[in-house]
Amino acid sequence: MPRIKPITTAEELAIFLRRRGGLGGVLSAAGRMSWAELINEAVHKAEDLQPQVKGELIGLSGEPSLETIRKIFTVWAAGAIPVLLNHRLPYEPALEQCRRSGCRFFYGPGEKSPELLSFQPKARSIAQDRSQWATILFTTGSTGEPKACVHTFRNHFYSALGANENMPLTAGDRWLLSLPLFHVGGLGVLFRTMLSGASVVIPPEPSLSASLDFTE
Repeated sequence: MPRIKPITTAEELAIFLRRRGGLGGVLSAAGRMSWAELINEAVHKAEDLQPQVKGELIGLSGEPSLETIRKIFTVWAAGAIPVLLNHRLPYEPALEQCRRSGCRFFYGPGEKSPELLSFQPKARSIAQDRSQWATILFTTGSTGEPKACVHTFRNHFYSALGANENMPLTAGDRWLLSLPLFHVGGLGVLFRTMLSGASVVIPPEPSLSASLDFTE
């Protein structure tokens, strides 16, 4: 695998994906979108959004789907950080996680743009550069309240790079998105396929047999 320059910001990721052209992308029942098409669409959508949300934490909830991936890309393109929430959480518990983690916006399923929340976030603003932050994920909460954890683009990049070196993934390969995007494993599938020029497959049915048939 050719050496890849480390990706440390959303802007660097966008440049990398554009240079890949039509290589790899997302396959779903709705069709195929290349990584370059996804980032270009996100940049266009983010133009009006950026003045309001740049540098903000945005709670984002959604099933593993093309819609959710588009929203993650749009949040990155707007200079904001997606706080990825368990899509099985009811609305009120999801908002409470937003409040505790410092989100002022919520991007829920079916929403065309992030909703400005009416409450004051509980978490205090951190006086540091957030430009290298990629995601905030929650721990399982098995020993208490789930804790919000920052992952930088560098974290996701080197994790994906190491995984691809140990289990090679190349352009033309397909990876079934069988883990949720609020889980580091699900995000790992995105970054692994983006770096290698492979494709993420989102099956139309939740069953394993239907999923495997769809990848063929």
